[in-house]
Amino acid sequence: MAMATRLRSKMREENAEAVKIIGGKPGASKQNSLDSKEQPRRAFGDIHNKLGTGTATQDKQKTIGAFYKDVKPRVDTRWKKAEIPAQKAGKSSLATVTHFPSLAVTKHLPILKQAKPSAAVETITAQVRRTSKVSTFGEHPALIRKESIVTTELQLIKSPFKLHKAKIEHPHKNFYESHSTKLIHQVEDIDENDAENPQMLTEYVNDIYNYLFNLERLFPIRENFLANQTDVTPKMRTVLLDWLNEVHYQFSLELETYHMAVSMIDRYLQATSNTPRRYLQLVGVTALFMASKYEELMPPEITDFVYVTDDTYSKNQILDMEKKIFEALRFNLSKPLPIHFLRRFTKAAGNLGDRQYMAAKYFLELASIDYDLTKCNPSQVAAASLYLSIFVLNSIKSNDDLWTPTLEYYSTYSADALLPIMKRIATLASVARDAKLRSVYTKYSHSNFKFISTLPEMSGLKMFEMANRA
Repeated sequence: MAMATRLRSKMREENAEAVKIIGGKPGASKQNSLDSKEQPRRAFGDIHNKLGTGTATQDKQKTIGAFYKDVKPRVDTRWKKAEIPAQKAGKSSLATVTHFPSLAVTKHLPILKQAKPSAAVETITAQVRRTSKVSTFGEHPALIRKESIVTTELQLIKSPFKLHKAKIEHPHKNFYESHSTKLIHQVEDIDENDAENPQMLTEYVNDIYNYLFNLERLFPIRENFLANQTDVTPKMRTVLLDWLNEVHYQFSLELETYHMAVSMIDRYLQATSNTPRRYLQLVGVTALFMASKYEELMPPEITDFVYVTDDTYSKNQILDMEKKIFEALRFNLSKPLPIHFLRRFTKAAGNLGDRQYMAAKYFLELASIDYDLTKCNPSQVAAASLYLSIFVLNSIKSNDDLWTPTLEYYSTYSADALLPIMKRIATLASVARDAKLRSVYTKYSHSNFKFISTLPEMSGLKMFEMANRA
């Protein structure tokens, strides 16, 4: 209170002295001051109020600074501000003027009218810009701000399929596309409508499938992988998987369970040699038992698997074979399955009918039994099965527009790359009705599979055209 009283009295004295210097009258009325041409009191009052407020603020800051002079910041960021060089005092310096008392400013008022504040502001701004470039983080050179470096030596790729192929062939090189893959190639965002559904993982789904694409290449099945087996032939494998598909249907298991069992059988037969043919069925039923424990919520009991083999193998034999398979696969069951990719590609296809999706699953199971297609990656077989189902059951679009840029982007396969696999699957589907091993055909002839295998298109003109395409 005492300080405020002293400040008010000092301001009254300064106003009285200023009026005496300029020639104003303390008792002049408001109307007389408005009628005056020069209006010295109003002009001086505006400047004095601004400068007087600044003086009071500075005194208050000095008081606060003296009170908190021993207080230190909670966190030491070790940021060192670049010090701006002190500007020389001059007539045109705005910083010098604002530090004078109000009485001194009154005497230098004509000088203020000739000053150019914009020039002073530009000078200070230029100094700040120059000094900001040398700001550092103290003793941490790793945190020094650096200008972004634009690399111009990257190779431009104009197709998502070519980009994926180039990354595989040259993993150490950097490639980029000109603007945005989705914009340039007219690729739709198939996850846009699922952004509010947390179970669809729209933020991570593309990264997950990129990981699956890389993972399937870590577990390849060699061409003619049964060459190291002296007692097991490709025909025996086909008979085993045909019987296994029937058991899978009788137990009402998930489709992932069947495909995982097929994957484990092929990987085990590739990793081992000299498997006796009398134990081949034991390998198959054990793989289905392991896959059911991995995929099913309520897997069948081990006694059920003993029963379907007509007690050919005992419970202990199945458990011993389970250990051997785990050791051969090094306890790694993470190889992606064709059905995983088929669901993703079906979503990329857009408005796909139930019959086309069921036909794609039918083609997948036919391809799993065929020995010649074991060398293909699961994603490639899934893409070819989907493409064939769209081609066979299509009645609206032309054949050239079936494999859209969206499908090519999300599957990473072009239409030409899928044609050899499509031809092989079309051959299998066209003769499935008259084949000796008919478990897949019989399974998909039921109502819960929409009678897919009995459709006329499965042995029609389009299927024949695809099977015999050069």
